[in-house]
Amino acid sequence: MASKYGKRERNRTAQIIHETSKKIVMNALQRREMIVLENVKGLINITWKGDGNAHDYRFLLHNAFPYGMLASQIVYKGSWEGLPVIELTGKETRYTSKECSACGSMTRIEHDRMLKCDSCGLEIDRDINACINIAGRGRTRLKRSCKGLPVEAVKQSKDAEQMAGSQISTII
Repeated sequence: MASKYGKRERNRTAQIIHETSKKIVMNALQRREMIVLENVKGLINITWKGDGNAHDYRFLLHNAFPYGMLASQIVYKGSWEGLPVIELTGKETRYTSKECSACGSMTRIEHDRMLKCDSCGLEIDRDINACINIAGRGRTRLKRSCKGLPVEAVKQSKDAEQMAGSQISTII
């Protein structure tokens, strides 16, 4: 009986991942934007601060949603559609929630989820700030990868260059 419900749950999860990845790729395709993915390896090791039972939280997080499967579906479908899909390494995404997205200086955490920059005065949610920084690092990586290519290859990748200059990127 339990295996029947386990299979149902896996099928539902697979369907949600398929639909979500398709929406993300189609949205990026319509907007002519690139997709930038953050490396989520090690997510299983994250625990809530102050949580007395960290093992249960990691277990629930691991079983709640397979982020790696979603990322691989996005990479596959984005590549199939010809979209630039950039997977940033853990080193490239370091300090994205602490670095000010407006001026680039390291900031202090004002409250639990808010960030305040002493240099420029920006007050922003840390997750939104991290998304903006990840988009910028993805654009930088894309521009760097286009340098040194033959002129013909660069002309063929005009769409990729236009996407690199886009103001907003679809980010995970």
